[in-house]
Amino acid sequence: MKYVLGVLAIALGLLAWFAFGSNDAQLFDLESNTALREDEVVGDSLRAERDGGSGNEAEPDTTHEVREARAAPSAPLASEEPRMASIVGRCVRADGQPVPGCVVGLRGWSANQVRMDAWLKDHDEVTWDDPAAVKTGADGRFEIRFVPPNPYQFALDVRNTACVDLCAHWQRIEEGQSIDLGDITLPVGAGLIGRVLTTKGGPVADARLSLRWQDPMTNAGVDRRRDITPVVSHDVTTATDGTFEVSSALQIGTWNLHVREHQIVEPQTIEIGAVGQIERVDVLVVAEEDIEKMMGVVVDDRGVPVEGARVYANPWLRSVRYINETGRDGAFTIRRGPSDQVGPFTIHASAEGYEAAKTDDSCAWGARDLRLVLRRGASVEVCVRSKSGEPIEEYGVRVFAKPGSASPSMGMRPADVTNRGKHEGGLTTVTGLVRGPHVLVIEPSGRTWQRNSWHEFVVTDSGAPRQNVVLQPTIERVVRVARADGEAVEGTRVQLVQSTSKVPVDIKTPVFEGTNFMFMSPGANAGQQVDNEVTDERGEATLEGPAETVLALRVLGPGHVPVCQNDVVLDRGDGPIEIVVPSGARVVGTLGPVELLERLRRESGLPVSGASSAAQAARAPGVRLERKDGESTEHFPIAGKQACEPDGSFAIEGVPPGTWTLQLLTSSDDRRMYTTSGVAVAQIAGLTDGETRKVDIDLTNHLRSTLKARVVLDGIAYANGLVTLVGTGNRDVSGQQAKTWSTVRTDGDGEFEQLVPPGHYRATLQIQDPSTNRWDQLAANESVIVNPGVPATVTFVVQSATVRLVVRDSSGKKVTSVRIIAERPYDEQAIWLAEPDDEGVIQTRLPSGTWMLRVRCADYMDVQKFRQFLTRHSGDPDAWKLTMQDVREIQVASGRPAEFRVDLPASAGF
Repeated sequence: MKYVLGVLAIALGLLAWFAFGSNDAQLFDLESNTALREDEVVGDSLRAERDGGSGNEAEPDTTHEVREARAAPSAPLASEEPRMASIVGRCVRADGQPVPGCVVGLRGWSANQVRMDAWLKDHDEVTWDDPAAVKTGADGRFEIRFVPPNPYQFALDVRNTACVDLCAHWQRIEEGQSIDLGDITLPVGAGLIGRVLTTKGGPVADARLSLRWQDPMTNAGVDRRRDITPVVSHDVTTATDGTFEVSSALQIGTWNLHVREHQIVEPQTIEIGAVGQIERVDVLVVAEEDIEKMMGVVVDDRGVPVEGARVYANPWLRSVRYINETGRDGAFTIRRGPSDQVGPFTIHASAEGYEAAKTDDSCAWGARDLRLVLRRGASVEVCVRSKSGEPIEEYGVRVFAKPGSASPSMGMRPADVTNRGKHEGGLTTVTGLVRGPHVLVIEPSGRTWQRNSWHEFVVTDSGAPRQNVVLQPTIERVVRVARADGEAVEGTRVQLVQSTSKVPVDIKTPVFEGTNFMFMSPGANAGQQVDNEVTDERGEATLEGPAETVLALRVLGPGHVPVCQNDVVLDRGDGPIEIVVPSGARVVGTLGPVELLERLRRESGLPVSGASSAAQAARAPGVRLERKDGESTEHFPIAGKQACEPDGSFAIEGVPPGTWTLQLLTSSDDRRMYTTSGVAVAQIAGLTDGETRKVDIDLTNHLRSTLKARVVLDGIAYANGLVTLVGTGNRDVSGQQAKTWSTVRTDGDGEFEQLVPPGHYRATLQIQDPSTNRWDQLAANESVIVNPGVPATVTFVVQSATVRLVVRDSSGKKVTSVRIIAERPYDEQAIWLAEPDDEGVIQTRLPSGTWMLRVRCADYMDVQKFRQFLTRHSGDPDAWKLTMQDVREIQVASGRPAEFRVDLPASAGF
């Protein structure tokens, strides 16, 4: 019987307000699919009729911040359908007055293939219909009730004419869960209409115009209490006369424009500055006949066009925003952008189920008859049986390239389950397998049979023979975990693992769920998780796994030293598998003073009082242990950290004996800031089993501070510009330096304010050239030292000039393909310059000062040779510098354009 979902939407209801936590959720651009647009006008002067059914729904956009929606499981609602979940809220104006007539819609779709595969193992396919959109009543309230499928994610859209569209997103909503969004303030925005015209004055019909909000990354931190946030991207298609109208109001700020398959001349961005009005813009694009192109067709080895093949040029074009895909006729067009190289190029094509291909000869702009032939993959028959030869008919198949052996063409095939269903006689056929080594995994339905062991086979020119796979029945076995004195260990995680090679599993072995091990490094040992349970009050957990199969059993904690036992066979012997774990050592201590700990908690975004959600707890101050063994690093706890109590106390139980470094881990409630590593605060030497070691940590030296800065570029305030801050902290007890990165945007006066960890900070201005989409990096000469807990103020000054570099080889000929960097002795990072244009000229902008130009030797311009070089020097992060050679020194004076001749030396291969 199919899993059929009943969906009921009830408007104008008011639920009791529940205490709620937080679910991590990835942001998508969420535009509503509903056609209801009878909204009440909220703005004073914005008057635009929009039908909402234009079909311009945006695709998911994952380039913005991760959002959180506070939702906590609760008891089922008192309803005839106890599995109903609910979302409630109230739409209000900025002054708190309710807004009736808002359209609220819910959408659901598959969260990811892993969750869907897990669901389908024991269930039929999900049937889901989005509930009908509802409208807020006179009190501004709404309620949507529905039965959430387990493998689904959800988006809630809120729309009202003259207001900015709002959206919320949840990766998962549980059955019976109540989500209360509280008061949802609707920001008033502005409308946008316009036309898309060519440089010759003609309208551009059916052009897809994309608008993306340029996140100002303002000084204020992200408000984690907000569960529903503005939509930051819109797509609209022009009419036959080139006109367009964005069906939603846009929020104040800068919006980037892009017209797919067209080159925008102007404007690259638009400013929305006044709410309640309708902005108008004419977007000018280069006429199609004035754009250089390379055109062709992709067919298979029978001459049949291949639809949806991905086509790209090598060297990679600088102006590329998306991969070209072929249409139904297999045709493709690659358009030249203003910053793209002259060539020559090799054109590549790939598609799932085909072997990748490329042109035999070099291509140039203007080519019209390129033809790429993709060889079809082979079909391989698969037969699944039990050990006794009984056909197993209910299953799905995963086939993917053997890790470490994948060519680009092989890597096109995902590891999703295919051929799921009933297969008479246990036989099925997998299609589209390209030549090379593969791994075959059978995913049986239900719990009777277990997934097979690692099964490898090779597809050759003649295909591959039938693959016979034997599945083992499921065996249940109790595992009992106790200490040496017989005390049962409750709450420890017990993991059943199968090695993907002949190498035994240990605690450090990476273990993957599903088939994520397909991405492991070549030659690396890895384990595939078979089962994973937590022990009960008796120290017992019941595990399921295949019969007659050698497995490893890992008992990971917490509360004891993690152990691993290999050579476990579930159907060998009777009774529970007894595992005795060492108690290990204890590391206890406090973080203090308490008032400083409370400050760190506030900066981490934790609530002042009440329970924290799982996501909030992950940001709480805490500690962990670390030690290195050769190239590998071991942490304890194995995953995450040990959070401290409100009074600052902490206890790490079950620590393996030996010498460790204690790290302090803190977070900032700001998505722009992250720390590359924890700060080592104590060395703990010679821990012994059963010992308790006490360590107290003074937080005084680890408090973040407010950095206020003014940025000046060439004597003018750097208004509304991007600035990257790089901070280097003091050396910790292990001799390491923590580094932090932050990207902020200045305000209209060229100023910003940012919360940063203590350290020495430098600033780099990020300036985009709209004609090439290239970012120039201009480092300020000034730096500032930020002391713990002490506000700091600085003015960053950048003096720059436009530089024209004429690049020639040792014989005086122009060079159009080369990598050159500019370095200053006191800058930590070199600046990679753009490749020369068709005339061998590099136009760039550099800060004033003395620069050394260095070039990558010609041999290493070959990507394959460069990668091989890095592989040979894999232990040296600066190995790339060995491929560079000094060329010349140049002097850049502020405000004075300069031109330099750059003669590449013959010793570098030019």
